[in-house]
Amino acid sequence: MRVHELAKEYKIKSTDFVDIVQSFGISIKSHLNSLDEAQVADIRFKMDMKDHTKEVELLSVEEIEELNPLGNLTQEKADEPIVEETVITDYEKIKDQLDQTQETTEKLEAEIQETVVETREEWNTRRAEEIAEENDLIIKREQEAEEIKKHAESYKREQLVKMERPGFWAWLRGLFG
Repeated sequence: MRVHELAKEYKIKSTDFVDIVQSFGISIKSHLNSLDEAQVADIRFKMDMKDHTKEVELLSVEEIEELNPLGNLTQEKADEPIVEETVITDYEKIKDQLDQTQETTEKLEAEIQETVVETREEWNTRRAEEIAEENDLIIKREQEAEEIKKHAESYKREQLVKMERPGFWAWLRGLFG
């Protein structure tokens, strides 16, 4: 196995990985060097140990301040074993907070539902009014169309009466009729 392939497993740049492997006491010159099975096993063991030691390392001052923004937690208090009563009290506090949050959520959901119902009813009312207005407009236009039709029929009759009179129109009618 080549060094760069092993570096890829640990998601480390191969040039950085060369330095890490050299710090383990294994002599390699570049990321293209080959490693035998014993060396690979040794490197994996040491990398795993390195990962575990990172987990065990003490927190830095910045990390402590981040975890303890009020500054009221001391190292001695942090090292004390947790008493069962504290855990139960914390559990009860968290449970109370969760219950309050659930109650608040239920209230908000009820308010939202009421708002949605009101909005639906308002929309239905408004839409019913719009439909009624459209129907009135359709009826009005139908009445206007009937009046225009009646007016056109009476105009047509007047024109026919004029054509039946003797004269030019009668002659024209006789020609095409």
